[in-house]
Order: sequence, then structure tokens, then C-alpha cells
Amino acid sequence: MNKKSKEIVQHAVYSTTGNVIGVVIDDTFHKRVNSSKHFLRKPPAIAFDERSILDAEKLGASKLMVHDKDTKRRYMASYKEFKSNAFKVDRGFGKQEALAIAYWRVLDPKQMTMFKS
Repeated sequence: MNKKSKEIVQHAVYSTTGNVIGVVIDDTFHKRVNSSKHFLRKPPAIAFDERSILDAEKLGASKLMVHDKDTKRRYMASYKEFKSNAFKVDRGFGKQEALAIAYWRVLDPKQMTMFKS
């Protein structure tokens, strides 16, 4: 039997200034941030530039994953959850959409190591 390996498809997502702010890999938009600088405090939430959300969706993303460089945690949400529960915000960094932390599934690397032999 001949098994074909699945090709990984990647597309960069750019800011309005031309900087890469994330990448769509297969069906997931990945963004790396420092929670200490980039997470909203009141209310606790993770925000995305409106354009990046639209661009990533056009590139085939159906999930969002935020990689927190400070804690090594990963936060995952579906686009459906995001669109249903996100709120608009503009705090001087352009128009953004944010999703409260309570809606994200948190993947903690410390918990994952408990199951490794």
C-alpha cells in the first residue's frame, strides 16, 4: 500500500505596515505574542487586528492558536467561537477584535509533561 504524506500548507499573514504577524498552517492561524505586553488586562482577552482575522480566514483558517512566549502556554479557539463571542476594541493600535480568556482552550506545557514517560 502506498501512503501519501500530507503536504503542509503555510501562508504568512501581514499587518497593514507589511510585517508578518502570524502564519496560517493548514487550517490554523498561529500568532506568537508575549502575554505581558499583548493580552488585554480589562477585560482579560486576546485581541487580533481586524484585517489579520479576515486575511487568515481567506487563507483557509478555521481555528486560532496563540503561542504565549512568556508562559509557553497555547490558547486555541475556533473561528466560530471567535466570531460569536468577540468584541470590538480600539485602544490606539487600530481596530481589533478580542475574545475573552474564558472562551479560549488553554494548552499548558506543564500539564502535557505529566503524560510523557
